[in-house]
Amino acid sequence: MKNFIIDVGTPVFIDALSKFGHVFEVKSGKEFSVNERLNYTEVILNYEDSVHKDYIANFLKSKNINGILSFSEDNRKYWYELAQNMDIFTNIKLPYILNQNKLFCRKKINSILQNKVRCDTINDFIGLGELQYFPIIIKPYIGKGSIDVCKCESIGEVYHFLKDKDISCFYVEEFIEGEEFSIEACHIKNNHIIYGVTKKIKYPGTLVESVHISNVTTLNDEQIKIMNNIYNTLEYSDTVSHTEIMISPKGIYYIESHPRLGGDLIPTLTLPKFKDNFYEKVMEISLGKAKGLELKNQMKIRFSVFPFPSKVPCTFHFSNEAKLYLDNKPEIYLTIPFVEECIITKERPMNSYGRPIGFAGEVDNLDDVESKIIEITDYCNSYIFK
Repeated sequence: MKNFIIDVGTPVFIDALSKFGHVFEVKSGKEFSVNERLNYTEVILNYEDSVHKDYIANFLKSKNINGILSFSEDNRKYWYELAQNMDIFTNIKLPYILNQNKLFCRKKINSILQNKVRCDTINDFIGLGELQYFPIIIKPYIGKGSIDVCKCESIGEVYHFLKDKDISCFYVEEFIEGEEFSIEACHIKNNHIIYGVTKKIKYPGTLVESVHISNVTTLNDEQIKIMNNIYNTLEYSDTVSHTEIMISPKGIYYIESHPRLGGDLIPTLTLPKFKDNFYEKVMEISLGKAKGLELKNQMKIRFSVFPFPSKVPCTFHFSNEAKLYLDNKPEIYLTIPFVEECIITKERPMNSYGRPIGFAGEVDNLDDVESKIIEITDYCNSYIFK
């Protein structure tokens, strides 16, 4: 039997990879430990532990690992280097690591697209003086979940946001108006297959997503050509991807892309399109074993929503009664509380990790999405946010 390392602990990922061999699921923790579970092995390691790095590598080598599958941006470089050191297969390619630097990647994409987005280092932007352009988005070079991302309308707001931060970790992008979408794709060798186009809606006054809706739109041939150009430039092959774009009257603007599945329950929104088990297909693609992909029409509309309290401060408490009520709602197929209980003091989440709960649902028509979202949000405000 073959042995594989995977660096995400999602049960559906572990189960899917188990079809191809024994799974060593690696979690981040303070101290190294190994725990045998029902159908896989759990490994805890401290990625920052340089003292025991060789010991950990030797342990993994002793398990005759055949491949490393990494879907975590945090540890991508670690696993790539370990795979190179062990001379074994990995789904990570060097361009994926280089592309994690968002300014580097932005310039790379600007070089091949007609619709370019202005970008600068912080020092270069400040040095522009009267030629500074607003509004802008300040982003960390490497980051996720909208953490430390800020929209600024003036140089004063720039200085205020950066006053307690290391400016060498941040850069500036021109803010683009338009409708934002995430594009989900599979890449089998050099064949790019777009299977999901999801509309994104944000909390008012933030850069954090509150709603995702599938099947709102489809890309035309010209837009698909642009996406394929992006995928080729990012050198995607034998992977899945989650790419964020803005569609304006001028066309497509690239925001950012990642060689992994989307977050925010997005993978569940397009599950009905796959004839095969979706997560097993992801593993098959990532292992370089996929020959093709069969899709079918998705007849219903799926959405995910992340309610936030209308009044603060309040306490988030997800009771057994609330869980039972929501589990019995036929249009809700998934409910995930991200915390057990907490006190919410901010009027809106600062990033994706500040949202206490998420739901995914399915309705017959696009017109029904808004009413269901309102219904779910009202229930949360009455019975979960108190």
